[in-house]
Amino acid sequence: MKTIDYKIDKDGVAILTIDVKDRSMNVMTPAFLQDLSDAVDKVAGDDKVKGAVITSAKDSFMAVPICWGWSRRSSSVRTRRRSMAGAADYNRR
Repeated sequence: MKTIDYKIDKDGVAILTIDVKDRSMNVMTPAFLQDLSDAVDKVAGDDKVKGAVITSAKDSFMAVPICWGWSRRSSSVRTRRRSMAGAADYNRR
């Protein structure tokens, strides 16, 4: 993974550290979205992992364009998947 460092601590907690290296702030790029999907698969597929923490290697956490439609009212899985697909399209421009 290029944008997420994945480690498991001694207590079985997966630590996912986001660091989109070519950006001053972590942003949702196609590479990040793929790495996030891969990291979630690793967490879900590892019986030794009891939980996960997502953190940032930068002072800020993440920049997400508001146009993706993420809000408290749009929290369904379908909406989030659609928003993530839109994020990949947005970053290709």
